[in-house]
Amino acid sequence: MKLKKKGLIVGILVSLFLVAAVSLTLSAILENDVEVNPSSSLTYYLNVSYDGVDRYGVSSSPEATAEVKSGVIYVTDKIPNGLIFDGFEKSEDGSIGAVNSNGASCTGKVVDDSVSESINDYHGLHYDEDTRTVSFKVTNLQAGCYLTVGIKTITPTIDDPTTVETEKRRDFYNFATAKEGSLSVNSNVVHVFMGSSSNLHKVRYQYTGVVPPNAPDVPIEMEYAMGSNVGVAPDVIVDGYEFSGWSSVEVIPLGGSFTMPDSDVLFTGSFKESEIEPHNVSYRIDGDIPPGYVTPKSKSYYEGNSVTVDKLKLGDVFNGYRFLGWDLSSLDVDDNNTFEMPDHDVEIVGKFELIKYTVRYEFYNTVLPPNYEDYLPEPKQYAPGDTVKLEDVLGHPAGYEFLGWYKSETFEMPEEDVVIYGEWKEVNGYFEPSISKEIIDKKDYYHPGDTVNYKITVTNNASFTIKDVVVREDNKNAYFISGSNYEVRTKRLVIIPTLQANASITIYARYDVTEEDTDTAINVVRIVSATADNNYELNTDVEYVATAQFDVQSKLTICKVVNGEYDDNSFQFKIVSQEGYDSWLTMSKNECKSIYLDPGKYNVTEIIPQEYSLLNVTGDITSNGGELLITKAKTYSITFENKFIKKDFFHSFGSVINKITGSE
Repeated sequence: MKLKKKGLIVGILVSLFLVAAVSLTLSAILENDVEVNPSSSLTYYLNVSYDGVDRYGVSSSPEATAEVKSGVIYVTDKIPNGLIFDGFEKSEDGSIGAVNSNGASCTGKVVDDSVSESINDYHGLHYDEDTRTVSFKVTNLQAGCYLTVGIKTITPTIDDPTTVETEKRRDFYNFATAKEGSLSVNSNVVHVFMGSSSNLHKVRYQYTGVVPPNAPDVPIEMEYAMGSNVGVAPDVIVDGYEFSGWSSVEVIPLGGSFTMPDSDVLFTGSFKESEIEPHNVSYRIDGDIPPGYVTPKSKSYYEGNSVTVDKLKLGDVFNGYRFLGWDLSSLDVDDNNTFEMPDHDVEIVGKFELIKYTVRYEFYNTVLPPNYEDYLPEPKQYAPGDTVKLEDVLGHPAGYEFLGWYKSETFEMPEEDVVIYGEWKEVNGYFEPSISKEIIDKKDYYHPGDTVNYKITVTNNASFTIKDVVVREDNKNAYFISGSNYEVRTKRLVIIPTLQANASITIYARYDVTEEDTDTAINVVRIVSATADNNYELNTDVEYVATAQFDVQSKLTICKVVNGEYDDNSFQFKIVSQEGYDSWLTMSKNECKSIYLDPGKYNVTEIIPQEYSLLNVTGDITSNGGELLITKAKTYSITFENKFIKKDFFHSFGSVINKITGSE
């Protein structure tokens, strides 16, 4: 019989075969319906297997396994009346596990719930003398694998000494039943006999009324000689139904057995829906639930059913969360994670915790201050993906400097513990050099195209030599030029290899003034680093910076525009200031010229030829000779527009000298 379970097709298979002793040392597998000897060994081998198709579409077979496993399978086998139970076949270590077709171990085993070992109890195999029934539980049996249990018996004499009749034939029919959840199946029937008789009558079983779809098949038809002691088949157990038991009008069983009459016997049994309601097993997660996790669905069970707890185990990890286990304290759960359903609902509560990993700090052991452990930050835990910011050391002992942690200041926490290493060095003290910067032959104002020359002085104020003094220009238009006692490494980086105690070294640099420089241009130079051989360190709490600045001239642009006819004239413009500045510009039609001027008040005048008239003046002044106020580092423009008024008229106004003073 097969059914659907968790979306997979599964089924329980139970089969029997017999082995009889043929000598003191040999045994043979018996065919069905064969004669056996009185007072001989007869061993029933019961194979329990599981069949199914897993979620990957793999079908189990005698040659292949599938990724689907059973829950708890209950197996019972009522030993035929007359046979004498003689114990179980034993294994070397007492365990009874499953194997595949190649003999390799599989998952699946007999549940070892025996308190002690005896002829009737062996590592989970049990024999009840009152009901003559063998029972055991199998759990976690993989589809395509099988598990074998050997049940040893001894055949009796042909004549049953417990009856008044003298028997000439005795028959032994045997089948087993397996049940998992609501599924119940019967095995094949094995039949052997002793003696002979022509007077055999049939024993048949039949269901009446409505039969549950998951009820096992009725036992097959059996034949017995008149007067035989015959055991009645076990009652059928189907979840959700009550079974009436087997009854017959031909015989009245006593203690589960009856004496075979000189006629056929029919046993009938019927079902009715049970008034007993099933109970629910539900699951709940207390607290945070990992993303993507789905709580197991609620299921219904009848009292006494075996329930297997959800497979999620203590310590399992799901999407960054660790499972802390199910609370099973109110349940009697066995080693196979199963319990017997009580007469009430059950809620099983579990809990997750967000997995956090530890960031721990350590120091390299090259140089360590006394009691260095006291300066280590405490370990902290972070969840994967958290942003970790490195901790500071817990103090700075005298004579030592912490060089830092060998890890970026912030990082994303991975899914593992992290150790951050740091390093110390010894420090006897600190030194503080000085730096100054000045402009050589400084002018009042500079304009684009000028070069500013600097002299930078670095002084060692310590009583010992310092080395590898690194000096840097901050401004992009500044650059060092070669000199003595220092090395120009890059355009804006200089290294002084050695600077003696209380000595100074001069470094030279230049700055090219560009249009980008406005108002007052400030140049910055700084000492970046320095070392000493005696464990003295540059005091990094002090900033070693020097500046020099210069003012930038303003730019005036004058443009000449002529309307109408044009004789090949030149046009002159006079720029004078109240401070004595006097300069001339000469240009042609539609030409512009620029001049750089110091701050001040200026008058800009065009000397207009007689052939032309002035139409207008536009820009920063609006009249010829108008006053223009110049401030530092600004841009000004004036346009003079003229019109040609008379051709071939010449006007002499003397000699004009084009000169510019006060600028370079």
